[in-house]
Amino acid sequence: MTSIKQDLQDSRNYSKSDYKVHVSPNNRVVDHCSTYALSNTADKCWCQSCDHRHDQQCDRCELLKVTLIKIQTVIEDYVTDLGAHDRLLHRLRQQIQYVQDWKAHLLRTIHQDQTRVDILDNLNEETVMADVDWAMKWLPVKYRKSSKDQLVKCGLSWHIAYVICNNSSTNSKSFDTSFDSDVSAHMHILDESNYENKIFCHVFDQCVQNATTVISSIIRHIFLCLRQTLPNIKFLHLRSDNAGCYHGSESLLSVVQIFKETGIWIKSIDFSDPQSGKGPCDRCAAVIKCSIRRFINEKMIVQIQLNF
Repeated sequence: MTSIKQDLQDSRNYSKSDYKVHVSPNNRVVDHCSTYALSNTADKCWCQSCDHRHDQQCDRCELLKVTLIKIQTVIEDYVTDLGAHDRLLHRLRQQIQYVQDWKAHLLRTIHQDQTRVDILDNLNEETVMADVDWAMKWLPVKYRKSSKDQLVKCGLSWHIAYVICNNSSTNSKSFDTSFDSDVSAHMHILDESNYENKIFCHVFDQCVQNATTVISSIIRHIFLCLRQTLPNIKFLHLRSDNAGCYHGSESLLSVVQIFKETGIWIKSIDFSDPQSGKGPCDRCAAVIKCSIRRFINEKMIVQIQLNF
């Protein structure tokens, strides 16, 4: 039993770390080939044949399969009670299905993230990429709070947009952060020879986090600000999570109307896989909130001015 527990722990550590590194579209190990795993043989539109042979095996992937077979053998050989035998086998089948679902999720995450990498590699002077996400609501805070300040708090909605452009084809001086609006925008240099980014943080006193707010108040305003600082921008790749305000019909059908108002065409709309880790918007939100906490700890008052 000690060896089985150790094998399960090693398989778990491998799935959480090195498995993602080994996944690729042209891997000769069948468990690591995303082209083979994501193809549906029953539908020709969703099937792609591999241009390589799957004639190799991964010892660490096979270790998990062998360990699960060992557990099943132990249950069948040493559990004599019929009721306990059936319950344990049923639980084992459930856990095997959970492991397979988790492994499939990891593979989809790597394959989905490859789209982001391909977009960044093909950015030009007319194209930018934007990650958008709602941050967790921020409760009002003070340095010294009275008892009444602890009651009936209403959180502020924060929306973060992380826009990336290719620095090799644009002038860094074009990023003018002086906007007369309710947006806090900051420019940071990622790599002087590759990319620049701009962060848009929209703070709402009261709003509903639906497609109407995202399209009419946020996306439209971001596009207008981009047109002021980067007049050559014509296309934008939009990436978000699977929230309903992004992938609903209202959001997808508003592409034409946004293009008529701003002159920027949404070239693609991509969604990250659920539970695939923190994105750039989450990291930016953490930095902004840490700056606010540090400012408050210095006995300062944070005021948000909303322009209409």
